[in-house]
Amino acid sequence: MAPERAPLYQCELPMEPMNLREIGVVRSAHDHLARTPRQPGAAAAEREALLVLHPAPGITEALRDLQAMERIWVITWFDRVRGWKPMVLPPRGPRVKRGVFATRSPHRPNPIGLSLVRLLEIRGRTLRVADVDLLDGTPVLDLKPYHPTVEAWPEARAGWIDDLVRAERDGSAFPNTVTWSERAAAQRTWLWTEHAVDLLPLDDVLRRDASPHPYRRIEVLPDGDRHIAWRAWRLRLRVLGTAVDIVAVESGYAPAVIAATPVGEMVDDAAQRAFARAW
Repeated sequence: MAPERAPLYQCELPMEPMNLREIGVVRSAHDHLARTPRQPGAAAAEREALLVLHPAPGITEALRDLQAMERIWVITWFDRVRGWKPMVLPPRGPRVKRGVFATRSPHRPNPIGLSLVRLLEIRGRTLRVADVDLLDGTPVLDLKPYHPTVEAWPEARAGWIDDLVRAERDGSAFPNTVTWSERAAAQRTWLWTEHAVDLLPLDDVLRRDASPHPYRRIEVLPDGDRHIAWRAWRLRLRVLGTAVDIVAVESGYAPAVIAATPVGEMVDDAAQRAFARAW
């Protein structure tokens, strides 16, 4: 009897490899997955980035006429993704897995990224852009112009994403009430005013859903509390039904680790050391 065939995602894809050529690299302020916007333009305060093309014969000529374009498509390679998943859990919306081809997840059979960015300037082989959702160091595979007359279909159906947008508009996507204890609010304000560490966007995440979730990095602690992680910071939560109380802000580093780590080697290093002293 022939052995049962393994699912596709457990074996090699039945395709011949293709050769791709990296033409450049992204230089952005996004150095951590948890801090990188989910989509182009999703950040509240957008930072600029650079697309630095590698020197090659004809590369500057290839950029001719692109400067007149306001927006361009950037095709990239998600070089820090390992493996792919046929079903993924999107960071927005209910805890429901979706087929990967119905999402923008980077965990794809081929980890190819597609980002629509705003082109600000071209100097030589360097493009200055905005609305970037890419990690620093991401390889660039290609650039293409955005054509609004043929690529913008605002009335097109978007399936589960349409349901999510409707829920956000009518408020049903935000069933939870989130409160900050006096201590947590003081810690949040101190981190922002002293070190520009902004934890307030996590308020919206918790208004959506405070249940354990790997992408949102929400976990149940041994004492029954929960925490949500962002970079190297943690918010300790107490959840009762739809009431979410943020009781404290905590470092993701243990005090002994902070003391033993050389200066400059932790995430938000100066803030971590000052926070340990102040709180």
